[in-house]
Parts: sequence; structure tokens; C-alpha cells
Amino acid sequence: MGRFVALASRCVYVGHLADCAIQRAWSRCLTGRIFVFTLWSTCLLVALDCAGSAADPCRLSQRAPCVPVQRTDAACFPSPASVVLAASAEDRELVDSCWGAALMQVAEAWRTPRSPGPTLVAVLDTGIDLDNAHLANRVDDSVALTGTPGADDRSGHGTHVAGTIAAIAPNCRILNVKVADDRGFCNTETVARGIRLAADRAAAVINLSLEVEPSAELETAVAYAWERGAVIVAAAGMPSAPAAQLLGEGMPSQPGSPRSGARPVYPACYPPVIAVTGVTASGEPAPASNLASWVDVAAPGYRTYSDVPDGHGFLTGTSTAAAHVSGLAAFLCGLADDRNGNGLVNDEVRRAIEATAIPLRAEGAGKGMVNAPAAVTWLTSQQLCDFE
Repeated sequence: MGRFVALASRCVYVGHLADCAIQRAWSRCLTGRIFVFTLWSTCLLVALDCAGSAADPCRLSQRAPCVPVQRTDAACFPSPASVVLAASAEDRELVDSCWGAALMQVAEAWRTPRSPGPTLVAVLDTGIDLDNAHLANRVDDSVALTGTPGADDRSGHGTHVAGTIAAIAPNCRILNVKVADDRGFCNTETVARGIRLAADRAAAVINLSLEVEPSAELETAVAYAWERGAVIVAAAGMPSAPAAQLLGEGMPSQPGSPRSGARPVYPACYPPVIAVTGVTASGEPAPASNLASWVDVAAPGYRTYSDVPDGHGFLTGTSTAAAHVSGLAAFLCGLADDRNGNGLVNDEVRRAIEATAIPLRAEGAGKGMVNAPAAVTWLTSQQLCDFE
């Protein structure tokens, strides 16, 4: 018996070492990369859906709404006025083509009291396909910080993110900042440099669908951008993957509870940043999406449809969830007024996004699912409501 116990203890210890090794390897895999691997997870999910004959989530927008635990007082959200935004045919096609924008009620949010002013969105990513018909005339400038020739997108990730933002915010222009190489790798120093560049170019919104190691330089760059008036949005990333979870064990016992191993993800964890996790059309946590106490809001993050080089495609993960929120933020920046007299509107825009989000049953999803028309009304209504 003593030998058996000793052997069992040794096996547990070896298992623990293996678990730690896998966690370290997984962390290295995630950190310092644009979330390009979400493209592979999308392919896997598509294959699983086909095998299970699951319905296409791009056709579920009207049948599978988010699952709120409560709704904010409707009296605080009078119906918006009927000025309809002049969106391009390409923007309307993308907004109408997938469930994500419908879940956020983007088309309804376009009926605004006044037309939004122009805003600049900096997309720090793998570059943008500048030959894309939807984006070619929306990109104001392109900057490559990676040493690669040009700022074109060879992975599809940055184009998908930019296409989502541009469709949701027809009033926005894009600053293409290539901070990741053609393999999707990036580093803290380059991302910090890109954030400062975007702030100096007066970007109203900075989208960061990426993860890098934290540093004082990165934190300072984030604070600098916020102080200059930028709304900073970042992907909350993927959960860590200990060995037990890879084997289908050790997952949370309660559905919707925070996934174990929700390690801090940077720059999403910095206080000035809106950290975004992903949800499916039914309001459940999307695959490859962190749930954690530091998450601020949730947005569509499962097989969302947008531009890719040479056409359109799907993306799953918090990268696309962040893009949805950046698109909303860009639209709101064109409508926002400085209510507190600090000369900036990024604080009002962030407040509108978080205060009007619809709470979800999933713990660790922040304030909940973003609600575009409610955020528009919050910013444009003379009635001020306490949402805390």
C-alpha cells in the first residue's frame, strides 16, 4: 500500500509538472501574437458545425438574442430621432450580412438625432489589404513599424478587424498601423510605439486585437493615448489551457462562471482600456474568449463575417469582439459632446458603452453585451441617468 501511495503521489506530481509546462507553453504561444490563431479556431468550429449540421450563426440574429439577467430602465432610453445615417452599400451589406451587428442593433443606432462627425480609428494589427474594395477609400494612411516592406495584410486578421470597424462606423477613417509581422508576431515595444503614434495622429479610437507582455513603456503609452482623448479598446484574449482542461476536465463547475486560468492579458488589463470578451448569438461566452473580473464588456465574437484579402470570411475570438466595440466607439465619438468640461469625449464614450450594456448571465463578462442604440441615446439625450 505504501508503494502504491508513493507511486500515486509521484504520478500526481508529474502530472502537475506537465500541467505547468503546458501552461507556460500556451502562454508563450498567446503572448506577443496578434490573435491570428483565431482563424484556425474558426476553421475548426466551421468543421464541427458542418459535422453537427448546426445552423449558421450569421442567420440567427433575429432568433437568438442575448440573454440578459435584467434590463436598464427603459425610461432612460427615449427613441432616437429619425436622421438616418448615409452609409455606403458596402457598409450596409456587411452590417446586414451577419448576426453580430444585428445583435448590437447597429442599423437602429444609425437613426441618430444628428449625423455623426468624422472620426479616425487606428487599427494596430497585421496591416490592411489596401486593394480591398470596401477599405481602399477608407484608409487615410498606413505605417509599418515591423520592418516589413509596406503595411499590407498577408494574414487577413487586420483586414477583418478593420472591415468590421468600418462597417459599424461609416463616419470613420482608418489609420493602418502594422505592428505585427506577416506571421502575426508582435512585441511590447512596437505596440507601445504604435499606440503613441496613433495618439499623436489624433486617433479617436485605438483598436488592439492583440496581446503582448506588460511593461512600464506599454502602460505609459496607454495612459498617454487616453490623456490625449483616445478610446482604447483591446481584446481580452483566450483562457490558459492547463492539461486537465485540454483533456476536458477541470472546467468551471457552474455554467457561465469565469473560466479557470483567466490570466491577466495586456494591454487589455490596463485601467484606461476597454477589455472586450466575445459572446455567441445566444449571449453565451464564445469559444476562445476569456471571462474574468477585469473584462469590461462583451461583444459578438463567434464566426463574425467581414472583409479579408480577396473577399470575405469569418473570425472567432475576442479580436473580432474588440473590433465590434471599436466600431461602436468610433460612431459614438462622432456624436459625443464634452459633458464634464475636460475638453475630451473619450470618457463620455466609454461611459456610454459600459453604462448601457445589457448584463449577461455569464460571470466575468463585465457590464454585459454592448447595446448600440442605447449608447447613442445616452450620449445624445439631454436626460442624464444614473446607471451605476
